[in-house]
Amino acid sequence: APWIFTLLIAPFGMQGGFLGVTLAYQLGQAQVSTEAIAGLIALSYLPQTWKFFWAPVVDLTWTRRGWYFSSLLVSAAGVVAMGWYGADGQAMGALTVAVLAASFASTVIGMAVESLIAHSTPDAQKGRAAGWFQAGNLGGSGLGGGLALWLIQDRGLSVTASALSLAAVCLACGAPLLRLAEPALDAAHAKLDFRAHLRTLAADLWSLVRSRPGALGMLICFVPMCTGAAANLWSPLAVEWQATANTVAFVNGAMGGLISALGCMVGGYLCDRMDRKLAYCGFGLLMAAVTVLMALAPR
Repeated sequence: APWIFTLLIAPFGMQGGFLGVTLAYQLGQAQVSTEAIAGLIALSYLPQTWKFFWAPVVDLTWTRRGWYFSSLLVSAAGVVAMGWYGADGQAMGALTVAVLAASFASTVIGMAVESLIAHSTPDAQKGRAAGWFQAGNLGGSGLGGGLALWLIQDRGLSVTASALSLAAVCLACGAPLLRLAEPALDAAHAKLDFRAHLRTLAADLWSLVRSRPGALGMLICFVPMCTGAAANLWSPLAVEWQATANTVAFVNGAMGGLISALGCMVGGYLCDRMDRKLAYCGFGLLMAAVTVLMALAPR
């Protein structure tokens, strides 16, 4: 059932939401500069940039279930460490290490779930599965940030206690994988050793980059359109818009996560029924229009 992927990938989004919403807001209130917060968030994306290097490890060694649960434990521990060191902005060095460790673990979570989708979903349903996957990613981000910030502001929990609560939710999201049948490697991959796979991967990447469709695909991957990355700065800029913590938790957290999840499912449905390149451009233009409206609207 595709909705299982929503739960499995949710910890990936929760970890990012906790950093981008809860910690970003708390650090902003602690007078940490917006530039420093933006740098910390940008640094969290560094492992995401290079994860294709260790993707073959997840595909060819151990099991997807084993990689998922081990990385889930590390990611949950990283969230707790982020809450511990990020409470007042006085330990930015230790917080940076915790952010990098949690982000690295989240890349393995993502690859394990993506591998399950690739090997267990028929081609005709991949758009739908991708929609549920992204719903869990973005919905988890909203839930992680909004829930943790709400626990701090309305329930009086410390930043560390809210991080512990979020870590417990992350661990619970892995429960469906205990009952999910893991697809076996096909015969060709089963006979392929790790070094041979790396050589094949390098050759495939080189031929891909040299081809016209491959170059276009690489360009699309690096274009800011449809990334939504600027949303990571809403929380530290909340003071300039006179936005309260509850407003941040509602807009960036609960409601933003719900709407994003709904949009992902609608987008996945449409991508199975229209040209996907046209869908990408259309969604990008819609996002650009919203950005212009936000720029023109009063603070």
